[in-house]
Amino acid sequence: MARRDSIPMLSKSRFQSGMQCHRQLYYKLYEPESATKPSAGQQARFDEGTEVGLLARGYFPGGIAIDEEYRQHDAAMAHTARVLADDAVPVLYEAAFRHDDVRVRADLLVRTGRGAFDLVEVKSSTQVKPEHLWDVVIQTWVVRGSGLNLRRSGLLHINRDYV
Repeated sequence: MARRDSIPMLSKSRFQSGMQCHRQLYYKLYEPESATKPSAGQQARFDEGTEVGLLARGYFPGGIAIDEEYRQHDAAMAHTARVLADDAVPVLYEAAFRHDDVRVRADLLVRTGRGAFDLVEVKSSTQVKPEHLWDVVIQTWVVRGSGLNLRRSGLLHINRDYV
């Protein structure tokens, strides 16, 4: 029998990959070295998404960024726990959680009072897509499963009519 710690953990992005294509998930989990580098167009979309995420922080000011790298999830979770303990911090950016061996980073975790939070997933799209809903669902499940009291979860996306 395989040791439990030898089984790769799921992350939000791996979960999303599996929802689109089971084979893609297999390769991400068991043969990550076979992945191709993103094309220039894909990288531009990734960069745009990062920029939109940073802009969204302006709608929820005064927060603290959990800025550990993706591969430093345990350190990011420890940082998240320290910031969550400070009731004076209104928002966490990129808060890290794990539940049942699934890892997520929440774009915005907004303190609502009385120990509750709202989770906000930011998308650089102008419309809600089915994969966005799965994104919110997996994050909500992990964050609640880790013991945090979520009042609600939602999406924030670009309004093309905004001037």
